[in-house]
Amino acid sequence: MKAVFYNKRITKAMAAKMTKSVFAALLLVVLLLCSCGIGSGDGDGIETTGGTIDETGAETTLTETETTESDTGYLEIDRVEPKDYITSCFAADGSAFGLSLRMPEDWRFEKQSKSIFNIYTNGRHIGEVIFGSDGKDSDWKELSTYFEDSGEQDISISIEKSVSSGAYRHRICFDFSVNDETQRIALTVDYQELSEAAINKIKTYAQCKKVGSDPQFGIIDIENSNADRVLILGNSFIHSSRVGSILQEMIDRNGKHTVVDHISIGYALVETFAYDELIMDDIRSGMYGAVFICGFYSNDQATHLAVLKEACDASGTALVMFPAHNEQASSVKYAHKRVKGVYLLNWKDEVQAFIDNGGNKWDFCIDDQHLHSTPMAGYVGAHMIYRAIYGEIPTRAGNQFVSQSDVKRILGDYPKTGVIYDSGASDIYFFG
Repeated sequence: MKAVFYNKRITKAMAAKMTKSVFAALLLVVLLLCSCGIGSGDGDGIETTGGTIDETGAETTLTETETTESDTGYLEIDRVEPKDYITSCFAADGSAFGLSLRMPEDWRFEKQSKSIFNIYTNGRHIGEVIFGSDGKDSDWKELSTYFEDSGEQDISISIEKSVSSGAYRHRICFDFSVNDETQRIALTVDYQELSEAAINKIKTYAQCKKVGSDPQFGIIDIENSNADRVLILGNSFIHSSRVGSILQEMIDRNGKHTVVDHISIGYALVETFAYDELIMDDIRSGMYGAVFICGFYSNDQATHLAVLKEACDASGTALVMFPAHNEQASSVKYAHKRVKGVYLLNWKDEVQAFIDNGGNKWDFCIDDQHLHSTPMAGYVGAHMIYRAIYGEIPTRAGNQFVSQSDVKRILGDYPKTGVIYDSGASDIYFFG
């Protein structure tokens, strides 16, 4: 009996010991599996969204996005090498700046909507140019992305695969600054249509480019003055153009309350007004929020402009150079550089820009000895002053001095944008 009881105790002890050994072995296996990272992902790759840790323990930011996708089928695709390139520019409607790109010469662009241009080559749709978006689409899975900072714009270049069709594409996103505001344009193109050389050409020559004149919204600060009046001083060009009367009509029809005084004296120079005591006393007294002055026919007018500036400073009045069409460009430039703190609203250049871009000279000039400015030129000048003071486009204009049908025919979209586009520039495509 004792022998039998002894054998049973040995059996239970051995069983308990074996159970502990098995449990310990299982625990070791689990620990080994966890330390190898099994179960932490789907096994297709490594996700690196927060950077990496080097052997020194420091965290570094990745310059190229690594994704969990290992598809490299696009590497088997033959890509088109362009024969040549052309420059095209894409801009928001009414903007004086756009994104200039060097792209294959056989690409054609057709507007699909206010924010998208379709890209075609040999009649085939191969991609899009998209405004205000990075071009991402839920049907396209990102395989790789890298970033470049050119100094003027930030560029991201991605390779993506369509979930539905299995096709591959490039997606290039540009972020650039226009008047301190960031704009974004994306380019999406079938993978085979962009060679590595073509991508390098696009990113190397991408730039924010001026495509039209600066509308100069709100450049004149009259908040320091309590006056609700402005004064325009000049020679017979002020009278012939009716610029003061057109501006007053524009102000009234748009619900503003500024009074426009305008004085026109034949053959007047800056000095004509700088030593007129009645006018100077009114300026010193703070009667005007801004004074617009013409009459720059020689460099010595800069000295007289300084006298006028001193009177304006005494009352916190803004002084604005407003050269007429027949004034000397070199004298305008000299005076503006010499007398500090004076605004320049270059009426002369604005009118000339229309003529240089194919406009009819006689729409802006009277056929007389001095080529006096017409009321159409006066409309341009009034539009400039309105934009500069109020920081906006006048949405309503009168018909007393110029008909709105003539304005539309001669000036195009200028009344809506305040921008004159260079007709000699490369192809420009406007969103909106």
